Amino acid sequence: MIEHALWYFKKAKFYIPREGFFRFIKRSFSFLKSKVFLYESHYIFQKSLDNVIKSERFAPKIKNYDFKIISTIEEMHDLLGRGFSINSPFSISSFSKRLGQGQIAFCIFVEKDLANSCWAVMNSNVKIDPPLRDINYKEDAYLWNDVTAPQYRRLGLYTYGSLKGLQYLKEMGKSRGILAIRKDNEPAIRTQKKLGLEICGEGNYLRLFMWTFWKEKSIEKPPYQ
Repeated sequence: MIEHALWYFKKAKFYIPREGFFRFIKRSFSFLKSKVFLYESHYIFQKSLDNVIKSERFAPKIKNYDFKIISTIEEMHDLLGRGFSINSPFSISSFSKRLGQGQIAFCIFVEKDLANSCWAVMNSNVKIDPPLRDINYKEDAYLWNDVTAPQYRRLGLYTYGSLKGLQYLKEMGKSRGILAIRKDNEPAIRTQKKLGLEICGEGNYLRLFMWTFWKEKSIEKPPYQ
């Protein structure tokens, strides 16, 4: 309980000066509501890693950035020891938990401040959300939880980080990248189209208190292609 209160307090300190008190309250109610009831429709995207666009074509519109791949807790603490910071909306505790599960973080730091992160799931031990079924982790990797800090949005970090992540997965011997995007998230859908990902399926996700339900199907004639 105390840990959750501290987490909420940190979020308030971050968002209220940037977005205002009333927008933060609205965000908070939406978050609490999603913990009780959530219904979403998703597109499922896939990308063959045989031919990945070079990330240099989509360099961020900002200077003094560093792209880092973090695969262990030790690597994270090494970066922190060298002056890099992981602040809200990100958290060191969340990073530690995910890294401990074997997830890999693709991070963009701006002047050593974490601005964007995306995660890759490489094995079936991680409970993904939504719970996609058709993933063969011997050949596939699942990309999720791509977050950009508000002050660094619209600078191309999401596009650049996604490409760097796909390139890394190819180097690691993976043959396909998979991700799910809400159907109402049009900016993210446009970005994935630009990067050459194709819609291969769709699914509906329902969460009611502790219960979750997921139904997916393949798409023979994808929209937006």
